[in-house]
Amino acid sequence: MHKIKFIFLYSILLFLSCESEDDNPPINLVFDGSIVLTSQSEINDFGLNNYNTITGTFGLNDLADGVTDIISLTPLKSIHTIEQNFNLVDCGLLNNLDGLNALTSVGGQFLVFDNGLIRNIDAFNNISSIGASIVLVRNTALENIDGFNGLREVNGFISIISNDNLKNLNGLSNITSYADDVSIAENVMLQNLNGFENLERFDSSLNIIGNPSLINLEGLNQLQHVDFGLRITNNTNLNDISQLSNLMQIGDSFTLALSDVTSLDGLQNLTFVGNNFRVSENENLSDFCDLNNALINGGIPGAYEVFLNLYNPTLEDLINEECNQ
Repeated sequence: MHKIKFIFLYSILLFLSCESEDDNPPINLVFDGSIVLTSQSEINDFGLNNYNTITGTFGLNDLADGVTDIISLTPLKSIHTIEQNFNLVDCGLLNNLDGLNALTSVGGQFLVFDNGLIRNIDAFNNISSIGASIVLVRNTALENIDGFNGLREVNGFISIISNDNLKNLNGLSNITSYADDVSIAENVMLQNLNGFENLERFDSSLNIIGNPSLINLEGLNQLQHVDFGLRITNNTNLNDISQLSNLMQIGDSFTLALSDVTSLDGLQNLTFVGNNFRVSENENLSDFCDLNNALINGGIPGAYEVFLNLYNPTLEDLINEECNQ
């Protein structure tokens, strides 16, 4: 009998103990303020605190102390929230971002700059929210940005510039809106613009500049509206813009320059450009016949600038159907 009572009392205590544990949420360890870690020893020491949240800006900069020795971010595995900016700069010996896998939110700018050995950003695949801009610049080994697959919106500009081995933008495919300018520039291995394939509208400007491996605009097939400017320039091997065939309106200026196109096939449904229309320095461009009548008859309130192409018709030429050479 005593044994039965003991088992019964033990069961009650065990139940109450489990219930009490469930009622207490996990402890969120907070670092209050901003910090820049400049060495492996600082990363190791900071990691011992097991912080989950950083209320300010969190930076990693391996050149700030004049010594390059950061090779691992694994001590930072407990961090899941950075309330302001995240900056990863000049970590020349770092070849992966393992240790940042728990990160789900960055409240401000997300900057990855001048890290020569990082080949991917897969460690960021749990990030669902970035509160400001994304800047990926001069990460010469970076091959893809698939780690951004969890992102749905970006509340600032995007600059993806001079990442010499970046081949695609597929990691942007789930982003449904952009709050500010998008610039894709000087990525010498970039082969297409897949990553934008689900977008019908850019709420800002789109700049595609100096990507020599880009031969067409695959990825912009669904694009119908650009609220500000569309600038496509110095993509020297670009010979096909037919993927813009759904584009109807550009809120500000349009520029197509220094490409290898021979015609403007792709602009046949473009009826309005809110400011200047510039097509220049396309040495093989001789055919403007795809321009919409509504565009050439009042759809360009700004300047019409066509020069240094193989053929350079005036608006009057186009109205008179003298559209090719």
